[in-house]
Amino acid sequence: MTLPATLPRLPARDHGFTLVELMVALFGVVLVSVVMLSVFVATNRADRHHEADDRAMAELRTVLELITKDLRRSEQLVVADAKSVTLWIDESRDRTADPGETITWTIESDGAVSRSTDGGTYGVLAGGMSYADSNFGYDSVYPYQVRRVTVNLAAFVRSPGVDGARYVATEVFIRNGS
Repeated sequence: MTLPATLPRLPARDHGFTLVELMVALFGVVLVSVVMLSVFVATNRADRHHEADDRAMAELRTVLELITKDLRRSEQLVVADAKSVTLWIDESRDRTADPGETITWTIESDGAVSRSTDGGTYGVLAGGMSYADSNFGYDSVYPYQVRRVTVNLAAFVRSPGVDGARYVATEVFIRNGS
């Protein structure tokens, strides 16, 4: 098999792309790039929102777990109102209220949830809570008769373009002097 000595010549009009063909191709590349960029931005925004949501829910669950643990360990409810609960945990097991054994959980007006003791320790364990939507509920108006405590916590989730609240709640049955 032998190859021809010269290649066939192309017709005069097929020597390259016209300006119109280049513009159409460039427009297609730009269009695909814009679509890909918008998908990337939307995915990034959704990812940030989910991260903020996950952080808020983890913080809510952690605080709820700590409050529940203290309520279950408590010997007696001392003060019970909608935004705070004060209870006595007999850490020394001597049936007397020693300093540091009376614990108060408070939902602060600035959205913080704090834990303090009569021994002087104080700590803010969460922030960004909804003061209006977070509360403690009781099955009796008298602290010494309370057997069931309902804890409702709500946190604001703030992320670009999407704001909302997340809620957790639980009921805890307590001994309360029994």
